[in-house]
Amino acid sequence: MSYYESVLKIMSERFGKDSLIAIATTDGERMHNRMVDALFVDGAFYVSTYALSNKMKQIESNPEVAVCAVDWFSGHGNAKNLGWVLNRKTPKSELNSVKLFNGMTMQTKNRMKTAASSKSV
Repeated sequence: MSYYESVLKIMSERFGKDSLIAIATTDGERMHNRMVDALFVDGAFYVSTYALSNKMKQIESNPEVAVCAVDWFSGHGNAKNLGWVLNRKTPKSELNSVKLFNGMTMQTKNRMKTAASSKSV
């Protein structure tokens, strides 16, 4: 097993369930950091959030984000709005990832999903 594969395995074991991480975005002038509910699947973090939130507006204008878990890791990558998880255009593979949230994202129509692939672990 390569180092990269072992890191993905550890990340999946630790964050492959409903987990709290911090995500930082920018509005062009200031950095904004907040805790989010996340799930790590296939090398990416999936986050459920309100579609009209400031973080989504900031990601739309600048998709570069930083993520971290206290005493665990930090990384950066690009976030992408994957749309409402129950939208028929959402790929089935993405919808399967969301099922791991135990229905949390299914509760509100205005929730959106973003993914931030970590560049460094």
